[in-house]
Amino acid sequence: MKNEYLIARIIIFSMFFTGCVTYPVVGAFEGSDEIFRGTVDHNLLAGAGDINVEAEKSGIQCKGTSRVTYFPPFSLGCAGQRGDAPMRCDDGRFIKVAWTADSCTSGTGGGSDDQGGKFNFVFGLTEAEAMDFINKRAELNRAKK
Repeated sequence: MKNEYLIARIIIFSMFFTGCVTYPVVGAFEGSDEIFRGTVDHNLLAGAGDINVEAEKSGIQCKGTSRVTYFPPFSLGCAGQRGDAPMRCDDGRFIKVAWTADSCTSGTGGGSDDQGGKFNFVFGLTEAEAMDFINKRAELNRAKK
């Protein structure tokens, strides 16, 4: 029990002084069974982060930088923050996405690439939660058509 408190204090201490955290990101293009997985290295103090994802089957890699574009008024946390995260892929595609934070380490987003493909993603969730989100978002967007 003491070890758990110590670990929690170390994490909070390091976040406070460095402001940097890394968490998983999972995304997919609608109509494709290709899943992109990777990480967001987020600097909470700067409000920016580096994104690196790779497609599981094809190996396509996409990289970009995320930034906060909206801070909710009177907010003490990160919930409700919004931002953008343009990414360039090594197959030549450019993906423009926007996101909304649910907390300082999790959120959802979506956008499209320069070829019209719709891309949905989630960050900071467990594997099961991430895949559930991806599948539900794709179903909702199909229903809108």
